[in-house]
Amino acid sequence: MIKVIGDLIIDEYWFGTSSRQSPEAYIPVVEDVRKETRPGGAGNVFKNISALTDAACYDDVKFNKPHKLRIFCNDNIIARVDTEKYCPVEIDYKFINFQDIIILSDYNKGMLHNCEAIIKHCNYKNCITIVDPKKSFEHYANCTILKCNYKEFWDSCKESPSEQMLRYVSNKYNIECIIVTCGGDKTHIKNDGIYKTIEPTRVNVVDVTGAGDVFIAALARGIELDLDMFNAAEVACEMASLSVTKLGTFVLTKEDYEICLYKLLL
Repeated sequence: MIKVIGDLIIDEYWFGTSSRQSPEAYIPVVEDVRKETRPGGAGNVFKNISALTDAACYDDVKFNKPHKLRIFCNDNIIARVDTEKYCPVEIDYKFINFQDIIILSDYNKGMLHNCEAIIKHCNYKNCITIVDPKKSFEHYANCTILKCNYKEFWDSCKESPSEQMLRYVSNKYNIECIIVTCGGDKTHIKNDGIYKTIEPTRVNVVDVTGAGDVFIAALARGIELDLDMFNAAEVACEMASLSVTKLGTFVLTKEDYEICLYKLLL
């Protein structure tokens, strides 16, 4: 089973319109506001996984979940209001079973403050660990797959992703597979001694919120289906490209995934 451990975030959206400026400041007066609340962070990963297959998500009800309010006016985001407090949480290892696929979705809010110990326990249980990092890479040593974006890679390595650098990170931290997504540019993958790049589909980008969550959810599903790692990553790239054409966080559908998988296997 695929299981998600990470920082659950409450994403709230206010969608409104404006046709006039405030007399108090040079800001729009937003009217006709429509409000939505969606799961964010690890919650968005879980929601995407659950749309594709059986999944479980670790939720400590005592944990005060971070809250992000995004305000849109005429389909453009004009403000984001974050309410959060770092709160270390100790997870119950009974949540992790033998040969699970474990996604560690780290937003550095406290749920994965001891991710080294979690990865060690996952390895003991012969689990595949897929990490979406927020901290420097030494915190995720010995995981199975490290999936990061360009900024996260640069912050840890102070260099752009390349075959040499991916091999260096893999060897230094004993990580079998490294995947670096670079937005609209190539995705870099080093797996089991082989290095490849994937060219993404060019799309009209509307909102990049949650694209990384979609990628990691689709990747985990591909691994569950026993796809080759590079094929699983290619499908994940396509799903992430689809997600950024939508406003706000996007949830995969089985139909979307199966269409992409069918095109790949043609």
